[in-house]
Amino acid sequence: MDLALLKRIDAWRSEGRKVAIATVLETWGSAPRRPGAEMLMGFGDDARDIAVEGSVSGGCVEAAVIELARTVLDSGRAVQVDYGVTDGDARALGLACGGRLAVLVESHEGEHAQAEEAGIRAALEGRGQALRFVLGEGDRIGHSLLWDGERAIGSLGDEVLDRRAIDSASTTRRAGWLALSDAPKIFVRPHRSPERLILVGAVHIAQALARLAPALGFEVAVIDPRATFATPARFPEVESLVVGWPDPASLQSLGLGAGASLVVLAHDPKIDDPALEAGLNAGASYVGALGSRRSHAARVERLCERGLVEADIARIRAPVGLDIGAETPEEIALSILAEVVRDRYRT
Repeated sequence: MDLALLKRIDAWRSEGRKVAIATVLETWGSAPRRPGAEMLMGFGDDARDIAVEGSVSGGCVEAAVIELARTVLDSGRAVQVDYGVTDGDARALGLACGGRLAVLVESHEGEHAQAEEAGIRAALEGRGQALRFVLGEGDRIGHSLLWDGERAIGSLGDEVLDRRAIDSASTTRRAGWLALSDAPKIFVRPHRSPERLILVGAVHIAQALARLAPALGFEVAVIDPRATFATPARFPEVESLVVGWPDPASLQSLGLGAGASLVVLAHDPKIDDPALEAGLNAGASYVGALGSRRSHAARVERLCERGLVEADIARIRAPVGLDIGAETPEEIALSILAEVVRDRYRT
């Protein structure tokens, strides 16, 4: 869940809806959604009054999941079910081919569910993360524990199992089954604050990135010392817009750190070089810079003169973005985001 989905749940409850959640636990073949994908369902008093956010299969099995969710809400007991998607059904929905997926459907009603939501909200608003552990089999299927790094909400029904799940938190990066031997299957779903994309240089490519990146789950920040370019009219979508020099302090205030991506676009060494140095020193997960190979060679020389070592400089993606033959600002923005997303799933 993200903050937008939590707000949607609040709105549904204010309308008197009952909430259920479906989560992809596992996939085989060419299932279009990854483990951890969620679909939230809000049911009104009228049987036809259903609100849905998210997806578990791209359209193949959603109708069946919704019907199952009604049963789960009535009984209060979670259910895991496997679905198969035939090649014919997949093609009818515009997918390449079929596959199989395991889905957990849970009621999201009651005090425990609302306590979990509050815990996730607090973690996300604090730019942290919360891990939700849920039993995926056995008599206690659906029992869950939320861990935010400091406190636990709920329980898997066994103190030893709770401790083993929490001990795994430091190595958990993605949604999936925990590798715990001699234990019931436990699924873990990380809930993280949106990744930060920091753009240095309020140029036309930055405008295109600011429009495209939020759809991929990024919060965008823009910094540029040139007030003519860094204006709200040019960047109405961004979370943060700063007129100033990209020194370490200002970049840190925008969220620069190990989980952030930094893209330097000003094409002016006075602006670009300090930002690149700050990004490398902060351990940004992605550092990219606009410019040709020739201009980057000159940039490397300047960064060496600033005292950076070659191993760190080699982390800079330049020319920035995947080579897709991009020419327009929107195409270049697409190539940059494609490279950032590719790197995200390679780590």
